[in-house]
Amino acid sequence: MDAGFDKTEHNRNSYFSLASHYLEMAKGTNIRDEMIEATLQAKHKIQMTDEELLEFSNYLVSLDPTYPTWSDVGEAGPPALVKDSKRYYDAYLEFKKLKVKS
Repeated sequence: MDAGFDKTEHNRNSYFSLASHYLEMAKGTNIRDEMIEATLQAKHKIQMTDEELLEFSNYLVSLDPTYPTWSDVGEAGPPALVKDSKRYYDAYLEFKKLKVKS
């Protein structure tokens, strides 16, 4: 920020903004997590807070870091959904069981 990359008039601002966006996604949830959340809500009536979505995302990473590839993107939306929600739904049910135990 001290270098001024965040200023819109800086010629590298778009690179800075993109890098900041990727950093935030690496530290938290991303667009695929939001698609999974929207799918679970639309197809299974599951409501998650932002905090629970982050916890669920971290749980999915612990199960399988390639979890975003479990299903292709389906309906374009809005909201965008994944085609097959079964693995995500099953993982969510297990996630909730583990949360209750701890």
